[in-house]
Amino acid sequence: MSGLKQIAYYGMSVLVLKGLGFLMMPVMTRLLTQSQYGYLNFLVTACAACSLILSLGLPELLFRSKSASSIKQQSLLRDCLLISLLSSLALAVVALCLMDDIMLLLPAQVKAIDLYLLVINLMCSAMLAVPYSYWRIQGKAKQYCTVTTSHGLIQCALTLAFLYQGLSVTGVMLSGALASALVLVVALLKTRAALFVSFSSYPRQISRSDIYFLVSIIFSAVCLYACNGAENWFIVANTNTQTLAIYFVAAQFALMTSFAFEPVRMWWFAKRFQKLANNKALYAYETLRCLHIGILISMIMLIFCQQLIVLLLPSVYAQSAQWVTFLILVVVLRHHADLLNIGCYMKRCAQSVLIINAVSAIVMLGMMYWLVPIYSVKGAVFCLLLVQGIRAVAFYQTSQALEYVPYKLSNMLVAWLFIIVLVGLGFLNSEFIIVKRLGVLALYVGFLTRCYFKECINIVERARYALEHRYA
Repeated sequence: MSGLKQIAYYGMSVLVLKGLGFLMMPVMTRLLTQSQYGYLNFLVTACAACSLILSLGLPELLFRSKSASSIKQQSLLRDCLLISLLSSLALAVVALCLMDDIMLLLPAQVKAIDLYLLVINLMCSAMLAVPYSYWRIQGKAKQYCTVTTSHGLIQCALTLAFLYQGLSVTGVMLSGALASALVLVVALLKTRAALFVSFSSYPRQISRSDIYFLVSIIFSAVCLYACNGAENWFIVANTNTQTLAIYFVAAQFALMTSFAFEPVRMWWFAKRFQKLANNKALYAYETLRCLHIGILISMIMLIFCQQLIVLLLPSVYAQSAQWVTFLILVVVLRHHADLLNIGCYMKRCAQSVLIINAVSAIVMLGMMYWLVPIYSVKGAVFCLLLVQGIRAVAFYQTSQALEYVPYKLSNMLVAWLFIIVLVGLGFLNSEFIIVKRLGVLALYVGFLTRCYFKECINIVERARYALEHRYA
C-alpha cells in the first residue's frame, strides 16, 4: 500500500473518532446534567492519566522495532501482549482489593460501579494499543482503520442507547467497557499468529535496555500529562464537577484546533529528520510553513469557536466561551514547542526533551497547587499559558544551541502580531466584531500568500488541472 493511501486511512480513522466525539458533545450535554457531565469528564481524565502508566510505553517499543524482521516483530508483539495482560490483571486485583481506599483518595465522589467499569476500560484499552501499534508498523493501515472506526461507532451507538434508557454516566462507562472488550477479542483473533510464536524458537525479545527505554517513555508521558491535563484534577478538587464541565467543554473546542492540524503534523513528522539532513535552509522554510498553517487554523477557530459553543450547547455552558480563546493560544504555543525542537532530538539521545518536560511538569504542578485554589479556572488557564510559553521558548533555545537551523523569525513575529490583534478585537464591545476579525484573517491570508506565492500558484494550477481532466 502506498504511503499516501496509508495516510488517508489513518486520517479517516482520526476523523471518524474525533468527529464522533465532537458530535456526541451536544447530545451528551443535553441528556446529562452539568454536574453529571463534569463527573463523566473527571472519569475520562482519570482514565487518560492511568492509561499513560498502564500502557507501559509498549506501543513506542513496537515502533522502534520497525526495521526488525517480521518474525522478530511477531515475537515482540507476543511479549508485549503478555506483559500488557499481566499488568492489566495486576490492576484488576489492586482495584478489587483497594477499591474503598481508592475512592477516598479521589478528588471527586465516584460510584463503585463506575470505577469498576473504568478499570475494565483501562485494561482493554491498554491491551488494544499493542495490536494497533503492530498494524501500523506492518503497514496494515486499512485493518487499523476498520477496527478503530468500528470501535468508535459501536461505542457511540451503545452510548446513545444507554443514555436514552436513562443509565446516565454509568451507561456511558458501560458502553466503553463493552465496546473495548468486544474489539479486543477481534484484535486478538486478527493477531493470533503472533500469540503462538514459540518461546523455544524465539525467546524473550525485551532486553534490559528496552526496559530503560520503557521507563523513560512512561516518565515523559506523565510529564506531558502534567503540563496539559493535570489541571482537570486541580479544578475538580478545588471547585466541583459543574466547573470542570465548563472548563472541559472549552478544552474540547480548543483541541479541535490541534485535531485540524493533525494531518499536517503526521505528514511533517515523518519527513522532518530527512529534510534537515538534506538541506537546513529548506527545512527551516518548510517548518515555518507548517507552523503558519497551524496558526491559520487557530485563527479561524478563534473567530468561530465562541459562536459554536453558544449555538450547539445548552445555555449553562455559555461560560465556556470565555476560556476557549486562551486555550486555543495554549494550542498555538504547543505547536511552536512541537515544531521548533528538532535539535533536542538530534543530540544527546534526546535527554534535553526529557529534562525540559520534567522541569515544565514540576513548575506546572507547583503553580496549579498554588493558584487554582485561589483563582479556580482562571488560575489553571494562566498556568497553562505561562508554562506552555516557557516550554516553547526552552525547546527553541535548546534546539538552536544543539543544532542551529536558520529560521526566519521575522515572519513569526508578524504572525503573532495578527494573533494579538485578533484576540484583542474579541474583547472590544463594538459592533461587527466577527466582520473585523474576518478582515484580520484576510490580511493574514494575504501575508501568507506573499510569503508562499509559488506554493499558492502551484496549488491553484494543480486544482485547475484536476478539474479540467475531470470534466474533459
